[in-house]
Amino acid sequence: MIESLSSFVQGGFKAVLWADTLQMVIMVGGFAATTITGIVHQGGLSKVLEDARISGRMDAVELV
Repeated sequence: MIESLSSFVQGGFKAVLWADTLQMVIMVGGFAATTITGIVHQGGLSKVLEDARISGRMDAVELV
């Protein structure tokens, strides 16, 4: 009885790990695709960084 319960729990744990791994791969892939598409649409990484610098988004945070 205990052996079958242990096998059942291990199988469920393995299924959850695989599902979480697949979800992570999909999320990271979507993030990368969105970031790359935005950079290409803006005109390249140098243009993105230049626009961020001009708008003040690259300045250090002022806590005072």
